[in-house]
Amino acid sequence: MLTLKEAVSEQELADSKDIRRKVFVDEQGTDEAVVFPESDEESTYVIMYNGAKPVATGRLSFEDGLWMIRAVAVVKEERGTGLGDFLMRYLIRRAFDMGIDEVYLHASADIRGFYEKLGFEAAEEPHIDRGAACVLMKRTGDIGGKCC
Repeated sequence: MLTLKEAVSEQELADSKDIRRKVFVDEQGTDEAVVFPESDEESTYVIMYNGAKPVATGRLSFEDGLWMIRAVAVVKEERGTGLGDFLMRYLIRRAFDMGIDEVYLHASADIRGFYEKLGFEAAEEPHIDRGAACVLMKRTGDIGGKCC
């Protein structure tokens, strides 16, 4: 059974951190300082469990005047099952339930299409960040449905 909720307990936050470490640091080689910024504690995290196993996470944070969806990660063995789509819809809905009109994210070129299917559009020209092509994307308007 899938459970998706805001990560508030120490264990839920630790589970979120473990997923981010596996996906971003171990698999993708991203520097820990980037994956775990100082502003990390000011973010709203969500965590998804399949039974008792943590399988996906993401965060919503206010950065430089923009509400950002960040650190969306699904463990390797659960990718391609729709969990990333479900997690993104939850984060978008959660943002709009909080009264946020627009949400942004940074997308690498290889997953830009995934975010476009969720209604995100490029908010600026693509650029190179840490050696990879990426683009700031924006979604205006709610995704629909009820959340939280």
